[in-house]
Amino acid sequence: MRPLLFVISFFWILGGSFFLSKLFCPAAAAGAAATTSNLSLIDGDFKATSTGNYNFPKSTAAIAITDHARDNYFKKTANYLMDHPEKTLALTGVYAIDESNKTDYANLGIARAEAVKEVLVSDGASTEQISTTGMEASDLGFIDKKLYNSVKFDLSTNDMGAAAASTLNFDDSKTVYFNGDEAGFPEDDPKLLDIIDYLASYMTTNPDAIIIVSGYTDNQGRSSEKMKIAKQRAERIRRIIRDSNGGKFFPSKQVIAKAVGPQDPQADNETAEGMAINNRVTIVVE
Repeated sequence: MRPLLFVISFFWILGGSFFLSKLFCPAAAAGAAATTSNLSLIDGDFKATSTGNYNFPKSTAAIAITDHARDNYFKKTANYLMDHPEKTLALTGVYAIDESNKTDYANLGIARAEAVKEVLVSDGASTEQISTTGMEASDLGFIDKKLYNSVKFDLSTNDMGAAAASTLNFDDSKTVYFNGDEAGFPEDDPKLLDIIDYLASYMTTNPDAIIIVSGYTDNQGRSSEKMKIAKQRAERIRRIIRDSNGGKFFPSKQVIAKAVGPQDPQADNETAEGMAINNRVTIVVE
């Protein structure tokens, strides 16, 4: 009888120790809490919080969201972006080095950030206000092979976009100049690249804006020939704008080329200096 009592006592003590360690071990409790912690995003007076969460199974970008997190975190954030077009949201997804990436993205972190972005966009946020990136991290703390709340949200104000939002017409600096009757123009021209950056910021807060690219010439020569050159110039600049950044920022139908030719001169065509000013392309938005 004694051996049987000894065996029962041994397993009783072992089981009790395991239970107590799970109940009172601060490290274990803290680790689990950190991995599945509540969601909170604060920006000034704005606050989106949720006791729910979202997760990604290991080595995937398939997002699963609780109803509470969707309603109180994701939808509130999407509404905030809609109400504040000057705001931008940077999403940084994390991934572990031992996870396999079967997505079309460069890493699993970007894929997870894109999955979160897709949810926000489906809730009404503008895709132009959201950027995504990925980052490798260690000690991520998977629970049942699931990674919780693994995309960092960073809200900020797009100062350039806010400034552009208040300006409907570009000033004289949004003009590029051509030599003589030339219609070619380099894609890497520093001034044109600055203009394109300005346009990209403007389109972030004004996604329906129309960009008008107008070609001008001097008046030395046949009018028909000058109109042809003006059209070629406008089309060249339009093409550079349209194709910039892989064609992601400027839809074709929103970038319009217009030939003006020798009409509306800005300087005297009787001087070389005046003709140099008149041989130009201007960019405005409506």
